[in-house]
Amino acid sequence: MTGGDCGLPHGCMATLATVGSEGRSELGEVMRATRAGSFDLLKARFDRAKSDGDLKATADTTKLARFVQTVQSGMAIRARDGAERAELHAVAEIALSGWDNITRNIDHSMQGKV
Repeated sequence: MTGGDCGLPHGCMATLATVGSEGRSELGEVMRATRAGSFDLLKARFDRAKSDGDLKATADTTKLARFVQTVQSGMAIRARDGAERAELHAVAEIALSGWDNITRNIDHSMQGKV
């Protein structure tokens, strides 16, 4: 859980640690690599969904992965600021409410336009 009322530190360490490259540069590199790895996992999952036929063959999995990663990062920041679980669920519901439209319309023909 990214935060809310779970009793753990709120937010996502990979999202929030050394975002502005302040502090130790080695830690900043580790955290950037961690965030890049998370993106790679998301993209790989969307690529698999494409090959399985769950996404259109033209779907731009890079843009989809960036979208999900960005929503998650924003939710981590809200969690760090004390957002309740209900607020985080509402954000996820809104993001997912447009999912069918997003996956239908984000394809390679939009490359460079977003």
